[in-house]
Amino acid sequence: MITLRNNFLQLRVNPLGAEWQSIKSANHDIEFLWQGNPAYWSRRAPVLFPIVGELLNSSYRLNEMSYTMERHGFARTLLFETIAFSDDVVEMELCASEETRKIYPFHFSLKIRYEIIENSIVATMAVFNPDAVTLPFSLGAHPAFLLQEGMKNYSIEFEQQEVTKRYFVSNGLLSPDSVLFETKGNELILNTDLFDEDAIIFKSLKSKSMVIKNKSKPFVKMEWDNSFTHFGIWSKRNCNHFVCLEPWAGVADSQGFNGDFTVKEGIINLPPLHTKKFQFTCTFY
Repeated sequence: MITLRNNFLQLRVNPLGAEWQSIKSANHDIEFLWQGNPAYWSRRAPVLFPIVGELLNSSYRLNEMSYTMERHGFARTLLFETIAFSDDVVEMELCASEETRKIYPFHFSLKIRYEIIENSIVATMAVFNPDAVTLPFSLGAHPAFLLQEGMKNYSIEFEQQEVTKRYFVSNGLLSPDSVLFETKGNELILNTDLFDEDAIIFKSLKSKSMVIKNKSKPFVKMEWDNSFTHFGIWSKRNCNHFVCLEPWAGVADSQGFNGDFTVKEGIINLPPLHTKKFQFTCTFY
């Protein structure tokens, strides 16, 4: 386990999956991150790569070949190498291996950098294509924030008032159905009923930040850059204890999708010898 700290925060990171394990205030009185109670959801903040969400029949087609891959990809299950480490910064890397190429036939480097700056954690993800062929991929973050006082005492404040569409997941796949999503002002009051039909999925948010509030008091603020094209808000059904804010570059397969992986919704096709960077920041109060 790797521990970063400054005068405001302490962050613990597991090299397995480069996954956050704990985010505490410097005096250790407040835990901000869901602690993975398996009775509800055993993970905490998985990194999603090279897919976001689920594939139809857990498989995809590439150049007339078929490959199997489980939901959210394999990065969350593999050991990252620590390539730089100091009191308040860690950089980790996952590269293609013989095993990954059996299910994802590409060379790649995924570097993840976490830096604590005052009361914020800046997460920078960089995908590099070292090969002579295009690299198709999606990437996302999935941190779960602890709602210590129960979900009904929390709300989410969007950067802007939103009038957009909410999309749904059915049996793990993106449904063609959508409904109008409109914030009251710029606020969404949290309750467990919101997640009866899985995640709240957006394709066209105006906002590039949102704040989880506890009875109008800021708890966690997330900001993300334009590299993330989709966004999900999720909690386990009938669970009062956490909510996930999920910036994504990609999304689950649409129901009935049978096209080539390179034309799947949200896929980034990275040219040879190019790097694509993504960044989000979480600020804790």
